[in-house]
Amino acid sequence: MQQKKGVPGSRHRISNKGMTQIDWILSLAIFLIYLIWFLITVKAKLTSGLTEALPLAEVKASFLENASWTVNQTPIILRSNNSLSEVPIIMSFQFSGNAESYGIKESYWSIADKRLFFLTSFPPRIKTITLLHSAENYSKPSFSSAFSPDDQSVSTASMGLTFTDNVLSQAIYRDGIKIRSFSATIEGAALPDDKRIFSSDRILARYRRESIALNHTAYIFVNNSRIFSAAQGDGATLELTLGLDRYGDYYIDGINNGAINYNTSTCDTFTTDYINYYDGDYGLAFIFSDDASVKQCHDGDLEVTVSAELDGEFTYTMVFHDDGSDTRGLRNEYAAEYGLPIVLNGLSSRNLNALKSVNYSLTREEWGRGYDINITVLNASNDKMFTHGTTPYTEANVKGSSTPIWVLDKYGNQSRAALNILLWK
Repeated sequence: MQQKKGVPGSRHRISNKGMTQIDWILSLAIFLIYLIWFLITVKAKLTSGLTEALPLAEVKASFLENASWTVNQTPIILRSNNSLSEVPIIMSFQFSGNAESYGIKESYWSIADKRLFFLTSFPPRIKTITLLHSAENYSKPSFSSAFSPDDQSVSTASMGLTFTDNVLSQAIYRDGIKIRSFSATIEGAALPDDKRIFSSDRILARYRRESIALNHTAYIFVNNSRIFSAAQGDGATLELTLGLDRYGDYYIDGINNGAINYNTSTCDTFTTDYINYYDGDYGLAFIFSDDASVKQCHDGDLEVTVSAELDGEFTYTMVFHDDGSDTRGLRNEYAAEYGLPIVLNGLSSRNLNALKSVNYSLTREEWGRGYDINITVLNASNDKMFTHGTTPYTEANVKGSSTPIWVLDKYGNQSRAALNILLWK
């Protein structure tokens, strides 16, 4: 098998120079068996001279152009030093083409808003997931869960969320309300409401508001007590205001931490990309993609305001957890990157089936320049996978060739076959 590195969607083709000696012997045996059968059946003559002008190479090239396809395999390399179960992997997805023509071998996946989502577990510390792309659509694997969100609420992993107009309004975790209220504004005004989008599948619920000025989306994952949100805009200030449960302590770093005093009207202000609130039972951690201004006021109740300048995209994640969980690692939970794509080339079963319905007179004229053709593809068991054309008459001057070749499915699985072509006048 030869592998060529390229870009998903590339039209580059690859040859099979890496074929093993066993492959050559097997393919030659298949052709010899086929040729003996053919000569016994039709008693055709293989001659030189008269057959030299027959366009055998052109017929082969035309067939391969119509019967072959490429499958792209892009490795996704994942690394983590943490022990994680069904953690959501979120990656930028900038590949072209329909989302349905991409798939993952090892996991259920979702593609939305130029992002790729799937769940995985660590250890191992390093693992590779394969992203597939071809001209066919990919069916997602079965995934059993009781995940059934709607456009107003979603529940999973002891977390219950309520949404109003596609914006979070309240959150419950285990035994009580942990987010009493939530609002998001842009330059002091309510989020634009040009378009609301709700969607869900087996692993993901998506609450989105779109406008020219700002896009804001909240993503909730099955079996995870977290909310990942993204805001896209330029040159504006995003402000989030949350009424939280009366958590007893907060932690940012070794200097900024301690008990929260609920008997003062003084507010605390920090610039940070992480803050964790907790009490004797449960906690709520915030992780920001960039440093944000955090103001916490605690005059009777705990109110937190997060302000961020939008310069492209700002993301924030809220993670509900049990007390005692070390949430500092959430800032570097895992690393994910795309490797160099591998482009595989071979015959497509779908393309072969389509060629079976092509009128022989058309291929005779366009591929064979008016000469008669017989094209047969045999698998490793010498069974016919495909045949097209007619049978040479007795004493016909026949030119033939046999080529070892791969048959390739949409998952990149390859099986050896032999392409046999006969051409005569």
